[in-house]
Amino acid sequence: MNTQTVSTPPLNKQSRWFIVDNFESNSQGVHYALEALPVLYQAALKEIKGKFLYDELSFILDVFNGAAINPQTAGQTLIARCEHKIELDRLDKKWRVNKKQFLNALRSLSYFQRAALEIWANGYWHGRTKENKAPEDTKSLETLHAHLKLLF
Repeated sequence: MNTQTVSTPPLNKQSRWFIVDNFESNSQGVHYALEALPVLYQAALKEIKGKFLYDELSFILDVFNGAAINPQTAGQTLIARCEHKIELDRLDKKWRVNKKQFLNALRSLSYFQRAALEIWANGYWHGRTKENKAPEDTKSLETLHAHLKLLF
């Protein structure tokens, strides 16, 4: 096992209590959470794969362009963000998305699956390849296709 010293940000009260209630030490709890998240994230992406159309996934990426995600609201804001972008920006028209069908598909997901979608979209804009452009930009089509392929 490759061990490295990692400093962690201060934890909120809920996270501290979760660790105290479920792990022998803070270190063990933080280590578990950091190691488990990628495994759970990949499992959630597998569960979601094929549930959304290409244009719906592009819509989600567009919604998260310039947006920040927050661990305290993980999985709780995706639907509201999408509804907001439909009502105010008419993104459903831009991406040719059936509003009712799309929102129902989002509502059918668990909190963790929605959180995984938020992380997935955040990864497109802020992940390893920061040269990403807007989803409709043809110059980034290869990057967009590679990212969408994870779920389509």
